[in-house]
Amino acid sequence: MVTPSCAPVRLTPVVSSALALLALATGGPALASTVWYVGDGPSGRPMTLELAVEPDGSAAGRAFDTPPREGQPTGLELRFRGAASGGDDLRVAANVHDARGPTGARLSIRADLDRTASPGEPRPSALGSATLTFVPAGGVEPAWTATLQAVGTRLSSKIALDDTTVEVVAATPFFYAQPWRGLRIGPSLDALAESAAAGLTQRAQRPTGATSTWWDERTVHLASLGPDIVSARTRVSDYTGGAHPDLRFAFATWIRDGDGWRGVDLCGALAALDRRCDPGALRAHVIRDLRAQDAAWAVDGELDATTPWLLDPFTIGPSGVRLDYAPYAVGPYAQGPFAVEIPFDRLHELSRGRGASDP
Repeated sequence: MVTPSCAPVRLTPVVSSALALLALATGGPALASTVWYVGDGPSGRPMTLELAVEPDGSAAGRAFDTPPREGQPTGLELRFRGAASGGDDLRVAANVHDARGPTGARLSIRADLDRTASPGEPRPSALGSATLTFVPAGGVEPAWTATLQAVGTRLSSKIALDDTTVEVVAATPFFYAQPWRGLRIGPSLDALAESAAAGLTQRAQRPTGATSTWWDERTVHLASLGPDIVSARTRVSDYTGGAHPDLRFAFATWIRDGDGWRGVDLCGALAALDRRCDPGALRAHVIRDLRAQDAAWAVDGELDATTPWLLDPFTIGPSGVRLDYAPYAVGPYAQGPFAVEIPFDRLHELSRGRGASDP
């Protein structure tokens, strides 16, 4: 069994004040049911635990490594669902899942309990730590254990009319530990206010009927959360009075730059991981993949390997790069969204000209 040491996480002296202000800003308790933890994983690289516990005790989340540098093995990424209970501490017993369902592996989590929660509500403490124990499929003894420190929690923001005809909501990470403190991930309150104002204008112009309704939901997914790289995708689902609801994405990836963070494109993110990048080969690969998925505008030639923005909608995670295309981006609305995943071993081949010819 490998028991890595916990990577130190520095909390600022104003954490309590920041969380108090957060409570005032959101009109509710500061310590949400979603907490992010970071520390040393079984590979020796930083690992993140994203743990969400509902008031009824159901629990879900992910445990994932930072993206590997060139020459390092692919990172670990586990998804789990289970149940939480509270006593002297928070305990979660969960089954590990992949795209097909349970894998047979088990994950147990022991975390500090939020003592401010309502009685009987098993909620993790946003200022505590968590210890993960992984038991592989068919096994009895743990394969590894890791202890991680809480670094952030979920900020839920909502602007709505009492009659719910205008509703703008967002769920975004709020980090209070260095080096992520101050890094804005997801929409700002100004962006939410602008959306709500547009909804109010439309409602004034169309006071009755279905088109007077305006809702906008934004949720941030973290593909990476490490001390040197953060990669995030924001999913925006909205209905703004058109023929149907819409789905959009927003993307951002940052790398450490001295004491701050700097946004980068895909090649910049790969360079930070000591990896080569061939944009032409990557775009050609994306077009081949989209054609295999019958994405209409790749099939009919409207998009090709010279389309400059094909690599813009990316996130980079433990196993490779993922590109997400919203409806209308590479095909009509009826085809829905498309995703292209490029594992790191395939990226390695493409960066060296193997299998990189134009489609």
